[in-house]
Amino acid sequence: MDSALAKEAAQTSLYNQPPQPLPYFRESGAPISINYTCRLNGEPAYVHNFSGFAGGDISWVSFDFRESATVSVTALRNVDKAEVRPASAAIAVKLEDNTATLTVTGPCRLFLKWEDGFELPFHIFANRIEEGAPKHAAPGVHYFGPGTHRPGVIRLSSGETLYIADGAIVYGVIEAENAKHVAVRGRGILCTSHLDRKSKETYEVNGVPREVVSFRNCTDIEVEGITILDAHHWTVVFRNCERVHVSNIKMFNERSFSTDGINPVNCRDVLIENCFVRCKDDCVSIKGLDNRYPGNAAPIRNIVVQNCVFWSDNNNGIVVGSETKAQTISDILFRNIDLLRVSNTCGDYAGALSVICLHDTDISGIRFEDIRIEHCHGPYFNFFFCDSLFRIPGARQPKGGTFRDITLKNVSVVGGPDRRSYIMGFDEKRMIENVRIENLRIHGRLIHNADEGRIQINEFTRNIRFLCGAAPEPPDGQSVPPSRQGAQRSSSAAEKQTSP
Repeated sequence: MDSALAKEAAQTSLYNQPPQPLPYFRESGAPISINYTCRLNGEPAYVHNFSGFAGGDISWVSFDFRESATVSVTALRNVDKAEVRPASAAIAVKLEDNTATLTVTGPCRLFLKWEDGFELPFHIFANRIEEGAPKHAAPGVHYFGPGTHRPGVIRLSSGETLYIADGAIVYGVIEAENAKHVAVRGRGILCTSHLDRKSKETYEVNGVPREVVSFRNCTDIEVEGITILDAHHWTVVFRNCERVHVSNIKMFNERSFSTDGINPVNCRDVLIENCFVRCKDDCVSIKGLDNRYPGNAAPIRNIVVQNCVFWSDNNNGIVVGSETKAQTISDILFRNIDLLRVSNTCGDYAGALSVICLHDTDISGIRFEDIRIEHCHGPYFNFFFCDSLFRIPGARQPKGGTFRDITLKNVSVVGGPDRRSYIMGFDEKRMIENVRIENLRIHGRLIHNADEGRIQINEFTRNIRFLCGAAPEPPDGQSVPPSRQGAQRSSSAAEKQTSP
């Protein structure tokens, strides 16, 4: 890059900081888009590119800013239509001479949809100004500055921070075990495209697949801001962890399967918010995989996933299960989530919203609230017990299992094909009870009963209720964005009521 352009970008970054990736990422050799160019507040921005996805290359721009930013994206082909998704963002776009222009006034995770399709997507990630970022390595700080780095396995200990700076691409994996107060932060990229799924040296540790970011038996964990590319297996995984906060991460995965986005496994007190995930499996999967099951398996409780945008090219959008080796699974809240697309190549086993019980346990207090499903090829929601799934055997216990107090509130299907949903108990010892479906809308229709919603319910269920009328009808078939709420959760009896 010539010095004049670098100087211009640096001066602009003092005002709004969007063009910062332009000088930095070019030094790192990050692939630049061949499909788009972009300007942020009139200044050129670095447009990232990653190939190998269904629907062609993905392109994106990510920037920090204050107050507002004008984003102009030029398609290097003729286009006749552009719109901003998710629709709940309610952002207008002007298209002129193949350039789409829009203004963002707050942090967001947007998808520019061209010609009503999902091909050659362009993503816009607008972030708050980062505060307190380290500038160099220091005691307790692993620092990766602009450029390319190949550290292999990065192991973190208590009190340590890993920082991936804007302009850095790190080819490696991150691990921590039995650690406290650990953070992974930054605006750079973590990538595992160098790891071969078929190679045991890079894919397995003692026979267990190596995740991209892995925490085991840790407390007070933060993962914030980074972008993760091309995970070779599960991406961000917490096993038996407590007090976890994941915020503002972005990821793009397109390996053939098992590239789950964020997996809390036997965890407690987890908050996942303001994230974007596109992967070839579940975007978020809350699992139980404790081998001490059924006796002393660690419980799963108090997990909140909110204010996120997801895109699944295979399997579920968001799911509790299917592995449920936990003492109990309770108090799980999914709130204010947009599902851009759930492709579902797994038949009726996978849905946009799922709770699947593979191993007998007690599941209760699962809530899906203020969720928009923009396009789904499989079931809209799936609640069921099963004996086996994808060749994973389940486990039946003599006392059976409980599956109760499930709520869908203000869930809207705003596009895509008309599909079924399922609520299926297993037998008299494995009933699904107390399911509350409130203000479910499918393609603009308010659903009053199972027949209207094409919801299949078997005889091993009890107290499935439909409530209608409390939410306004979304305009023009789109969804009304809910008020932005914090992570505070209500535990009032009124929200878990059952019929007499």
